[in-house]
Amino acid sequence: MQKVINGLVVVNFVFAGVLTGVFVYGYVNRDKVAEQARERLTNLVVEAVGGIVPGMMDDMIPDVSGPAMPPIKPTIPGM
Repeated sequence: MQKVINGLVVVNFVFAGVLTGVFVYGYVNRDKVAEQARERLTNLVVEAVGGIVPGMMDDMIPDVSGPAMPPIKPTIPGM
């Protein structure tokens, strides 16, 4: 019975060590992980919006545009 308990203690110690190692690694590299997550999210948003916007903008952009400013007709008194 003592050997079973000792085996469980060793397994628990190894598990605690691995868990501590994972948390320390995550804490040390949190900036890198956050930057990667930000890049992935940005790429997903750009792809999603990029596929929607061109179709929406086609209807809003006129085929032919006029002059930048409408021509001003001079008003001369008496004419």
